[in-house]
Amino acid sequence: MTLLKHSIALITFAVAGAASAADPATQPRMDMSMPGMAMPGMKMDAAKPTEADSATLTRGIVKKVDTDQGKITIQHEALENLGMPAMTMVFRAADATVLQGAKAGEAVAFRAEKVNGALVVTRLVAQ
Repeated sequence: MTLLKHSIALITFAVAGAASAADPATQPRMDMSMPGMAMPGMKMDAAKPTEADSATLTRGIVKKVDTDQGKITIQHEALENLGMPAMTMVFRAADATVLQGAKAGEAVAFRAEKVNGALVVTRLVAQ
């Protein structure tokens, strides 16, 4: 093939690849609770929290509140008591009172704990 044919073929494949890429906004949303997911490097086998740990709250921003499902999505700093890095994730609420007054966009301090294998917000305070 000549240089021109190679160039045309390369451009054609590049344009076809870009055109076939899906718009991220049209992709289905995933539940990020991650039960059973292997997370090497995270201290999942850490010792039980101490009394001092239980007083520690983590800062975050509420992204979504689903009172019907008892869930809250929080973009948070590292969860030191759980050995988890900063990220955005969905948590279950320990009970309905935890979600009372919470709204998307609000800065919060919260306590998350692992309860029966699920990550649960046990305390939530508006900042």
